[in-house]
Amino acid sequence: MQNEREIASNRLWFIAIGVFIVLLIVAFFVYRYLSKIKFRKQQLEQELINSQQIIYVKEQELKTYIIDLSNKNSIINRLKEDAAQEISEPIELKDENDEEVAQLLEQKILTDDDWEKFKIRFNSIYPGFFSRIKERHIALTEAETRILVLMRLELNGKDMANILGISSQSVRV
Repeated sequence: MQNEREIASNRLWFIAIGVFIVLLIVAFFVYRYLSKIKFRKQQLEQELINSQQIIYVKEQELKTYIIDLSNKNSIINRLKEDAAQEISEPIELKDENDEEVAQLLEQKILTDDDWEKFKIRFNSIYPGFFSRIKERHIALTEAETRILVLMRLELNGKDMANILGISSQSVRV
């Protein structure tokens, strides 16, 4: 009977130790799961910070582009006004327009809207340029036409690339 009491007592100890070990294992897995959650949360927070920084940089680029576009539009408007006012003096107009065109070319022609506005102003300075191209029945892409316009302004390949927002190699091709 005493052996049975010892076995029963030992059995309770084994059960207690077993329950304790199971609790430790469960605690380990819960701790590991919570650590993974905390790590993932830190990763997501870092990604959020990086995304916010990227958005900030893009906003700054957009603001710069808007300012450049505004400057370009003011130059274009001045060109239009000068062309309208000095029709009687074409030689002087050409010299003044050359300066205005030089300022205009410092801006980038990146969008189709920019190109259309630029084309209208260019045509007011050099009337008939586009019509002469069409009269020759040469099939040109819009990009090739842009390059021809910039060649007419006697720009080098690097300047053309900067204005069009493309690489110098693309201009050469």
